[in-house]
Amino acid sequence: MARMTTRRVLGAALGFGFIILNIAIIALVVISTSQRGWSGLLGRETTETAATAAPTTPPSSPTTPSPTDATPSSTRSGDTTPTTASPTTTPEPEPEPTLAERYADGEALTVVVLGDQTGVDPADWVLAWARQLSGAHAVEVYATSTGDPTLYLGPETLGLGEPRITLYNASHIGNTPGYAANRLGALLPEDPDVVLLNFGRSNDQEDITDELQTLWESLTQDRDLDTRVVIQPPRQDGQPPLDELTRQWTEDSDAETIDVAAVFEEEGIVWSTVSVRDPLSVNIYGAGRWAEIVQSELLGGE
Repeated sequence: MARMTTRRVLGAALGFGFIILNIAIIALVVISTSQRGWSGLLGRETTETAATAAPTTPPSSPTTPSPTDATPSSTRSGDTTPTTASPTTTPEPEPEPTLAERYADGEALTVVVLGDQTGVDPADWVLAWARQLSGAHAVEVYATSTGDPTLYLGPETLGLGEPRITLYNASHIGNTPGYAANRLGALLPEDPDVVLLNFGRSNDQEDITDELQTLWESLTQDRDLDTRVVIQPPRQDGQPPLDELTRQWTEDSDAETIDVAAVFEEEGIVWSTVSVRDPLSVNIYGAGRWAEIVQSELLGGE
């Protein structure tokens, strides 16, 4: 009886142990085939412990870029955006010296006078001006022949030393702007520095309104010459004066002027300078004052 009981107990123990062994085997199989495996099973506690022990760090706020970080895109590495170069300022060319500045610097100049009978006589303003200039340096004067107004006679030299001014005086009785315009090839020397147009007292209105325009265009547009218009003092012989008409024409044509008439009127010498010998011209005092005005306006000084 006792022996049978022992066998039953032993059999029950073996059965229980066999059950435990099967459970263990099943557990091992499950653990080995799972994704976590032993490392997941064993690491869980470590991870949980580390997570519990680590202090909580608040999420970092977005950082504001420093000025050096805000680099323009054109200077960042790898940026291929083309940059626009700043425009280059070209220096303006120096203005060319005026005729007066060239004269003051000692440059030799060539002057041409195309005009009427107010500049023909040795006592008239053209030769009076040449004599004034000769006080400082020599002046060469070429005058046209009375027999052929297109032919210059040999030069007359006034003053001493090397000529600083070469003056071509193409003034003659009966001259008109149209006559001069048709003969510029004979009347103009090579490369004159300035041309003076001196018409009015012995001309009529048509000479100013029509012919002067033609002469002006031939000189300034076709030949690109520095040209000035002398506005003569008004005539006093009862004929219509042409100073206002000439002045209006110069304004319309944007022509540079030497306004002798305005100075004579301002100084009140229009009547007192009329020549008794030639009422269309002026007397010696008037010629001298006329020459001074031209010198002052054209070359500077008195």
